[in-house]
Amino acid sequence: MKAISRGMPKPSKRRVTMRVDAEVLEWLKQSAAEDYQARLNALLKDAMLRAKGLKQER
Repeated sequence: MKAISRGMPKPSKRRVTMRVDAEVLEWLKQSAAEDYQARLNALLKDAMLRAKGLKQER
């Protein structure tokens, strides 16, 4: 018999602290308004998929 897991599901995102250039942060905040962190995540995910060869250049 398999044990039943109870409680909170494991989050798919993790909190990190990172340093970025001031001009990069300003650009992100201007281009994505309130949701600049989601925009940064999308850009990083896109770069990861391209590096793995899973996404074609446009």
